[in-house]
Amino acid sequence: MPSKDKGTVPTVSPKDEIAAENAAVHVLAQMEAGDFSGIYKGASAGFKQIGSESQFVSKFQQTRLRVGVLKNPRKVSTAVRPDKSIVLVYRVENERYNTDMRLTFSRAEDGKLELAGLNQHDEPKK
Repeated sequence: MPSKDKGTVPTVSPKDEIAAENAAVHVLAQMEAGDFSGIYKGASAGFKQIGSESQFVSKFQQTRLRVGVLKNPRKVSTAVRPDKSIVLVYRVENERYNTDMRLTFSRAEDGKLELAGLNQHDEPKK
């Protein structure tokens, strides 16, 4: 039986980690294609509390115009939060920017993995 020690690091099954990676690849492909509406529609209810679909789409369209299309995702880290959400960080890039994209996935009540968080940090290339 797992310890309830505060120092215990949460873990997920390899199956859940693979499912999260597959979900991340799908979201990253949607980002590259500019399908921001599809990302929003497939996200968790908690994710949608940040604003309306039109606000989300507008924000990411503006970012895309400023940064450009980001490609060639490479996973750089995986972490598990205490609530068992899986956080994957990918490095994506184009000719002008290196970007870290943090994608957080959690299980819905129906068992499906849903996008629960999306953060993008852009660094201009030197």
